Amino acid sequence: METRLERYGRRGRRRGKAGREAILGTVVIDASGDLDVATAAGAAFTEGGYMVTTVFRLGAVDTEEAEDFSAAHPEEFAKIDREAKRLIGGSWEYWWLKTPLPGVVWCNCPHMTSFDALKVEDLTRADFEGRKRIAALVDYARASVPGFKNCFVVDVAPQLGVRQTRMLKGEYVVTKRDVLDRVFFHDTVARGRDYYTPYRAMLPQHIDGLIVAGRHYSATESAQKMSREIPPCMSMGQSAGVAAALAVKTDIAPRRVEPAAICARVRAQGGDPGDRPSANAKIMETAA
Repeated sequence: METRLERYGRRGRRRGKAGREAILGTVVIDASGDLDVATAAGAAFTEGGYMVTTVFRLGAVDTEEAEDFSAAHPEEFAKIDREAKRLIGGSWEYWWLKTPLPGVVWCNCPHMTSFDALKVEDLTRADFEGRKRIAALVDYARASVPGFKNCFVVDVAPQLGVRQTRMLKGEYVVTKRDVLDRVFFHDTVARGRDYYTPYRAMLPQHIDGLIVAGRHYSATESAQKMSREIPPCMSMGQSAGVAAALAVKTDIAPRRVEPAAICARVRAQGGDPGDRPSANAKIMETAA
C-alpha cells in the first residue's frame, strides 16, 4: 500500500505548477528562523524585538592607510569614526572589517530598530532605510575617512538580517543565567562558543514530529540575544537532522530519541555537539 508521502509526492510532481500541494513527512525540522512552521502547527511561543541589519561590502579600500591613520591620530580618528557611525545609524565597535579579499571590507551595519520583522511592510521599509544609510556613509567615507576615498559598494545582502522575532516555548527555556554560567545540561546536543543547548529547548511542548533548530529555539529574549550566533545555530541544525533521522529509523517520536545517540552520531560525522563539557562549565542537571 502506498504511503501518504508517496501519494502526495506523485501529486506534487504532476501538479506543482497547477496550485497548492502538500508534502507530508514523519518528522519536520523548523529552521525558518521565525518559527513559521511551529507556529502554524500551534506551538507555544514568545515574541521579542531586536535590531535588523542590511549588511554590505565596500571595495577599493586601502585598509593599511585606514589602520595607520587610526594608530597615528587616535583622537581625530575617533571623531571621524563617530560621525560615520552616526550616519550609518549604529554599528558594533567596528563598522568595517577586513575580508580575505584585498581592498574589500565587510560592514555589519546599519543597525536599525523599531521594525517588526514579521511584517512584510516593515521589512520593505527597513530595506529602503538601510540603503539610504549606506549611500550616506559611502559619500562621507569617500570625503573624510582615510583609505576610503575610492571606495564603492561591492554588494548589499539580498535579504535583511533579522536577529529576533518569535521564540519557541519548548520543553526547556534557556535563560540568560544559563548562558552566562555556561550551564551544561544532561541532554546537551549543541554548543556555542562557551554555552550549551539542551535537546529539550529544540522540542515544542505537546507537539510530536517537530524539531526546532536556529535562533528561534526555546530561550528567553535576553538569552537569545547572546546565543543566536551562526555557529550554535549550525550545531543545532546538524543535531536536529540527526535526531530526525534516528526518529524515522526507529519509528519513535523525536522527543523519545536519546540525546546521547544524537551526540554519538554527530561526533561520528566530525561535529562537536557539546556533550563533553569544558572545564569552566557549570553542571546543573543530571539525567532523571
